[in-house]
Amino acid sequence: DASKFGWIKGVLIRCLLNIWGVMLFSRLSWVVGQAGLGFALLIILLAAVITVVTTLSMSAICSNGEVKGGGAYYLISRSLGPEFGGAIGLIFSTANAIGVALYIVGFAEAVRDYLKVINVVIVDDLNDIRIIGVIAATLIFVIVMIGVAWEARAQLILFVLLVGAIINCIVGPIIYSFTMPEEKRLRGFTGLNGTTFLANMPSKFSPGESFFTIFAVFFPAATGILAGANVSAILKNPSKSIPKGTLSAILISTITYLGLACLFASSVVRSTAYASDGINVVNCTFPNSYGLLCDYQVINYFFLHMISAWEPLTAAGIFAATISSALASLVGAPNVLQAVGKDKLFPYVKIFGVGYGKMQEPRRGYALTYAISMAFIAIGDLNDIAPIISNFFLIAYALINYSCFDASQACSPGWRPSFKYYSKWCSLLGAVLCIGAMFVINWWAALITIGFVASLYKYVDYTKPEVNWGSSVQARQYVSALNAAYRLNATLDHVKNFRPQCLVLCGNISERRNLVQFASHFTTNTGLLICGIIQPIRAFISSVTSNDLLSGARSLMQACGLGKLSPNMILFGYMENWKNRLTLVDDYVNIIHDAFDLNFGVAIFRNKNNISMVPNKAENSTRNTNESKNGLDEILTEMVKLSPDDNFTQLKDKPKRKNVIDIWWIYDDGGLTVLIPYLLSLSRYWSNCKLRVLTPGKPERLQLTMIRMATLLKKFRIDYENVIALGDINEEPCEERYSIEIVIVNNNTDIRRIIAKSKRHIKIGELLLKHSAGSNLVVITLPIPRKNVCTATKYMSWLEVISGSLTCPVLMIRGNQTNVLTFNS
Repeated sequence: DASKFGWIKGVLIRCLLNIWGVMLFSRLSWVVGQAGLGFALLIILLAAVITVVTTLSMSAICSNGEVKGGGAYYLISRSLGPEFGGAIGLIFSTANAIGVALYIVGFAEAVRDYLKVINVVIVDDLNDIRIIGVIAATLIFVIVMIGVAWEARAQLILFVLLVGAIINCIVGPIIYSFTMPEEKRLRGFTGLNGTTFLANMPSKFSPGESFFTIFAVFFPAATGILAGANVSAILKNPSKSIPKGTLSAILISTITYLGLACLFASSVVRSTAYASDGINVVNCTFPNSYGLLCDYQVINYFFLHMISAWEPLTAAGIFAATISSALASLVGAPNVLQAVGKDKLFPYVKIFGVGYGKMQEPRRGYALTYAISMAFIAIGDLNDIAPIISNFFLIAYALINYSCFDASQACSPGWRPSFKYYSKWCSLLGAVLCIGAMFVINWWAALITIGFVASLYKYVDYTKPEVNWGSSVQARQYVSALNAAYRLNATLDHVKNFRPQCLVLCGNISERRNLVQFASHFTTNTGLLICGIIQPIRAFISSVTSNDLLSGARSLMQACGLGKLSPNMILFGYMENWKNRLTLVDDYVNIIHDAFDLNFGVAIFRNKNNISMVPNKAENSTRNTNESKNGLDEILTEMVKLSPDDNFTQLKDKPKRKNVIDIWWIYDDGGLTVLIPYLLSLSRYWSNCKLRVLTPGKPERLQLTMIRMATLLKKFRIDYENVIALGDINEEPCEERYSIEIVIVNNNTDIRRIIAKSKRHIKIGELLLKHSAGSNLVVITLPIPRKNVCTATKYMSWLEVISGSLTCPVLMIRGNQTNVLTFNS
């Protein structure tokens, strides 16, 4: 901690060196000359409002926990999540890296102009900037590579020079008010003068200029408020140092800009005619870089030299302003990049997360930033790039403000900032102002910036990095979901809005993927899917602890869900080899009884040949399903078996399918038997399958039955390929099949009724084999096991004779007599 910095050296001085930059010496006088003092003060105050609101938001975030390295990236990523944070981290580090070149080019231009005064030209104007820029960039790169402590010492020296230059410019007009050299008077310098002050009050825009264009030029002066936050890793107490140092820097710099603007307006006339070698000139408050020519070339760039008390000190201040800003950017960019690298959000960036020395300095980042700055220094003119840099800073400010607003609005118990002087609505206003300023400065640069952020956001969102920082986005999702659940709970149910909300008794999901995948085919984007797990012991997953399957299933059906987001149907697999597990059959059938008692729809899925339910790809993994299983998990495994090698897609051993889903609508159950296959046909897996509806009818009225069913389906708006009416469903089954399939009958039940039902189900099984053997899926109305009439084993024999002869998947389903289809629009 002894090697780290406090709020003055670590934050205040760094922010002031960035804010008191080139704008103070080369743009402020031009702003006053164009906009007039009134609008100039408004421009300064508007920029100050944006920076103050942003700093208040940043202070609230900083004081809501420990702040580590990464500056704006750390604040945004921990508040809005890795998607926004990662995007801003790369953009902000890139902006700072290009900013190094921008400030170095500004320094090189100043040196070049001084050399021209003494008639020294290295090559030409452009190459002189490149040569001087390369030398200066290399020098500050060496300083930061030696150590951040040396950089801090250099910043102190530059800060002293900069403060001295400002004081020098304030003292000059006061001194020259008493004695004014003739040459300065002829150039429009009046000293402190009330008449000059009033004359410069209104605006006098040049052609093509306006309030917003002047604001666009000035605003980069306000992009230095994150200089302290960028080096949060080397601060003793970032949570306190960043708010205190940044707010103090904004206050001091705003007063300085306002005071100097008034000083300029009261000391120099807007325009004057001065002949030097017979050439008329305009007031030299207009820099040469903006296209207005002056005979006295040097004074265009060094307007402050004319009004300063001692010109060499002003020159030193200009050099200090540009070099200090370059130093701050060269240190800030690698620190942000290091934090992004440590979080491993992007490939190839993690190599820059390595730190060196006691202070874990990002030397690899220094080298990369130096390389980027050298590339842009070679251009020699960054006027077209500067707006993009400003937009990069503004998008960061906007997201910082939005982070504070979102965290406050989410009302998370974890949002407890010790800094209390903020308002979520002011933060939202700050975000809007920042976005607005982006488009005012340069609309196409704003679109590029937003597009870049959106692209990086989508990349991180797509890759799903394994990080969980408890962002406000997560808190917002919870609040939104909770409020939506409350509103949904207060909404009356309507048949048009019915959605299947399915509870799947699946046990271990990874071992029963087909069952869960099948359920997802009719619930994805349509309804709710809940996977129920019944285990005899607690595990690391949400489960129901129960001593037996029946009580566990009862607990799941009664307790799972939230309000209207509760299951209305239950799905489980068919129990294969049930004849060898008669002691477990009672619980299995009693689950169906309980489901109907609780007003659930019931569905049993039988996938006899283990056909894969995964869309368009084979299962790649192999599992050994012959391992011994115990207790309830063994029961669930018997419900849905997997083949040993999961080689589900070898169609050479499968019969050729007709790409059809057969719907055997035997009994009216409210329409669930029809709705589920319709939803299945909308999924990607079943999208190439047509619906075929088969229904019983009287032999003499089959045509009428088909017409009525087709009309009904049309009113329900169910697309179908064909309707078939079957008149032989009540006929006697094959005698041989009847004698083989009829099994255990309890002598205490009504034998004749049971025999009649058994014959009917056997006949249905025969018809299924006759009409649907080549179908992709058979959906049939599930028979209801009547209590005290039909034994569990008898009921299982019915299910067996219905579905056992088919090789395709079979879904036996029964609604709870609640209508789920309607004619109404």
